[in-house]
Amino acid sequence: MYSLLLRSFIFFPALFVMSTLTDEVINDCYAAPNDYGELCVGNGPAVPHPGGLTIGYSIDVVDKVETMVCCKARGWDGEKVIWVELLCDGKSLKGVVPWANSKDQKAIQCKGTPLGAHVKWS
Repeated sequence: MYSLLLRSFIFFPALFVMSTLTDEVINDCYAAPNDYGELCVGNGPAVPHPGGLTIGYSIDVVDKVETMVCCKARGWDGEKVIWVELLCDGKSLKGVVPWANSKDQKAIQCKGTPLGAHVKWS
C-alpha cells in the first residue's frame, strides 16, 4: 500500500506538468513596420504559472528578414489591464508579466524596425 501511494505522488505531478505545457496554443501575428500593429489575441486558454499571478509569453520571428521585432504583452494588475514592453530581438522574445488570476486571453502587439515581420507566439 505504501509503495502505491508513493508512486502516485511521484507520477501524478509529472503528468500534470506535461499536460499543462502542451495546452499552450501557437498563435500568428504580424509585426507592422515602425508602429505597433493589430492587437493579436490568443486562440486558446491562458495558462498562468502556478499560483496564477504571472503568465509567460514566447514570441518567435518567422520571416527571415533583417529587422528587429519589439512586442508588448497584455497583463493584469488587480482588475486593471496593463501592457508590458518585452525586449526587442530579430529572432525571439520571452517574458513574464503579472496576471492576477485573470480569466482573460493572452494578447500581444508587435512592431518591426525597419521592416514588418510575421511572428508565432504562445
